[in-house]
Amino acid sequence: MKKVFNIIGLCLICMGIQAQSLDSLIRECLAENRMLAAGQIFAEAAGQMPEQVNVLPDPEIGINAFVSPVETRLGPQQLRLGATQMLPWKGTIEARTKLALFPSLLAKNEVEKSKIDLVWQLKLSYLELYRVRKSWDIIRKQQGWLEQLRQLALIRMESSAGDLASVARIDLKINELKWRADQLQLEEQIQILTINQLCNRPADAPVATPDTLTIFFPKGEFQKAFGEHPELRDAELRQQQSEARIGLIQKERKPSFGIGLDYIVVGRRSDMNPAGNGRDIVSPRVNIKIPIYGATFDAKLAEQKLTGEALELRRTDHGNKLEQARSQSRLQWQSAVAECEWIETQLEGLEQLIRLKTAAFEAGKTPLDSLLELFLERENYPWRSLQARVRSAQAVAAWGRAAGIIY
Repeated sequence: MKKVFNIIGLCLICMGIQAQSLDSLIRECLAENRMLAAGQIFAEAAGQMPEQVNVLPDPEIGINAFVSPVETRLGPQQLRLGATQMLPWKGTIEARTKLALFPSLLAKNEVEKSKIDLVWQLKLSYLELYRVRKSWDIIRKQQGWLEQLRQLALIRMESSAGDLASVARIDLKINELKWRADQLQLEEQIQILTINQLCNRPADAPVATPDTLTIFFPKGEFQKAFGEHPELRDAELRQQQSEARIGLIQKERKPSFGIGLDYIVVGRRSDMNPAGNGRDIVSPRVNIKIPIYGATFDAKLAEQKLTGEALELRRTDHGNKLEQARSQSRLQWQSAVAECEWIETQLEGLEQLIRLKTAAFEAGKTPLDSLLELFLERENYPWRSLQARVRSAQAVAAWGRAAGIIY
């Protein structure tokens, strides 16, 4: 058992020498994650939409052949060629182009939201991996304590001052630590797999963690300046999109005009030869399209106004939730730090008491059970301290997520 722990400890030391910082993992994740890359490409694709609408409507060309030619003074009409170009109300194309910009802006903002979520997942897995590996350190120390206590118990038993039950109880605790070590190995594999998947790396690629994380007790971390959160930006963009749609609806309910030209092929008369016999006809024309069903446009405008009101309420709600999340994370950080400081104070007093009880036990003045109870009480504090430290780092990460800060 001790050999296994020594091997694990050596591996951890080697990894600590070449530990990969959390910031470098974040950069790698943002550069290599496939879903994030797909989102960026979708945003680029949406950026092509304005070019698709920033043009006039396609012209219409028609051909009309007369089965029974219409007779005119200069001859029969044989074929009519026509072309029409519709012209929307002034500003309609600009309004349509402005509206077409928003799918790209929303897609880019969605990428920013995805970055925050990815970094959040990466930080949680990284901190869990750190917790697992620091747990091995605790297990090794506790295994060493129990081995020392076991030797004392055997010595007392040989001198008929102890009993086998105390030794068996210590052996049960040693076996429990071995089981914990096996579980930690599985947890480590899960977190490494998660981190590698987020960074688009091979599943078995090594992930090194440092011996300590300075992120546990940051100074001024909660005073960092942060900009508008993508969640709020999303609601703002959708409000602007709704306003742009209203502008387009108002333009579309205006008349649109069409200019056209007809060219009519005229045949020559055979029964007489008037001046201009068989002369073709050129006929300019103008069309006007008048939207007379105003109720449709009124319903569209009402829809967009209601949508804008709902988006404003949603934006306010998002802002309140983000502020609440930032406040909660600060309080959670303070609570975790306070627990760490309290545990350190408790451990100092407990270590002193254990030293006194150990000397009394060796002198035969105190029973083994009393000393074992102190050992078991001390066993809980390192676990609680580690959990509190991890919670403090998680609180900092949660604050960064609510503030929209990636690093």
